[in-house]
Amino acid sequence: MVCNLLILAAVLLIVQPAHAQTENSTLAEGFQLMRAGNCAPLPELLGPLLAAKGPNQEPAYRLVSDCYIRTGQTQQAITVLREGLQRIPDSPLLERSLGEALLRDHPDSTEVGQLLEKAASALPGDPESHHFYAQWAYLNNREPVCIAEEKRALNLSGLNDTARLQMHTLKGLCEDRLNQTQAAQADFEQSNRLNENSSSFDPATAFQYADFLTRRNQDAKAQQILDEIIRKSPQYGPAHLSKAKYLDRKGERDKAIVQAEQALAGQGSDADGIRAAHVLLARLYFAAGRTAQAEREQQWVIAHSGNQ
Repeated sequence: MVCNLLILAAVLLIVQPAHAQTENSTLAEGFQLMRAGNCAPLPELLGPLLAAKGPNQEPAYRLVSDCYIRTGQTQQAITVLREGLQRIPDSPLLERSLGEALLRDHPDSTEVGQLLEKAASALPGDPESHHFYAQWAYLNNREPVCIAEEKRALNLSGLNDTARLQMHTLKGLCEDRLNQTQAAQADFEQSNRLNENSSSFDPATAFQYADFLTRRNQDAKAQQILDEIIRKSPQYGPAHLSKAKYLDRKGERDKAIVQAEQALAGQGSDADGIRAAHVLLARLYFAAGRTAQAEREQQWVIAHSGNQ
């Protein structure tokens, strides 16, 4: 979903006046630096383009900010984008980029919502603008906006399967919150089909579908999805924890213990998931007569109770 600056640079290298060709060569050089993760020379290299009003001013700001974001220098990217918007007011692409940069650390920001809403309105044919506005809407409990924006994005051409997978998943999450069960399940199923056929399986996306099925008492299908996650991504902790809870409900204590232990040994769990695995293990160990291990888990829970 990141802007393809390589394509942008190639388009700009169409035969133009000599000064424009020079500017485009500078952009192409800047793009190579970005690909290498070398952001430090970019402000000086692109300085003339950043200062000059012209067709390459906006791409130059976006290139510098994208480089900073790719290398984890988000605050520098935000500074560059704010400077760009001072020079190019109401640029929907810079507004979108600034909204995206702010979204992770300031998801409840009204400014972020306004930036992404303006970008989505000004760029109706840009799926990325709709998708990021939908993300902000989801994080701020504006589910109808989330659903509408993802519908707009999915109706646009040129989307790759990864983008469609993300969009169907987010749309399903918003529909689920509104108890639009059939619509949500249709989106999760579409996302799951894309995920199954993907060369890079996304366990977190598949887990969203399994969680939905579990909460809707569709245990058989949920367990199929969890088994697939564990097979393809055996280190994904949340799938093991969900499996452990299911086995515990069925009375299969020893198998539940194995899955809960793998949940803690794995990756991808948040603080609540880690605590839930320790709580479950404490109870299962006690039931199995493994008192020392149970007390160890119980002590962990007590020691970390102040962090909840």
